[in-house]
Amino acid sequence: MSQLPDLDAKVPPVVWAIGGLLAQLTLRRRRPATWARALSLLVLVAAAAFGAWGVRGFQREATTIDPHRITEVTSLVTVGAHSVSRNPMYTALLGGLVSVALWRGRAAALLPVVAVWAALSTFQVPAEEAALASAFGSEFARYRDAVPRWL
Repeated sequence: MSQLPDLDAKVPPVVWAIGGLLAQLTLRRRRPATWARALSLLVLVAAAAFGAWGVRGFQREATTIDPHRITEVTSLVTVGAHSVSRNPMYTALLGGLVSVALWRGRAAALLPVVAVWAALSTFQVPAEEAALASAFGSEFARYRDAVPRWL
């Protein structure tokens, strides 16, 4: 690959998500309505399944899921969850945070979700996409144009 962005200097996406979760947990919890708790569990299960589907696509292609090992990417995964979203694992992290916000029963618990989304959209995803564009050229450009970054 040619000049790749330095992803080692980036905060790992899971750290952003843990930071968002910790911020949510600092808020005083309200007892959410039964429907909100049910929706929270539904969102959590859907997010976990979507993230696992994304990981499975990487495993099938025998390529790395570690965003800091971008030079070890062996193929562009475009099937399964990756045919729906270019970032299913990050979407799953955000879905997990939405689930926690619903369970906390406070609208303010959605603020960390927005902050983590903004951090990923500003720092992590553009660097990864630059690396993929460098590695896969027009194949990545076609994929980028056909599949949304998020759901």
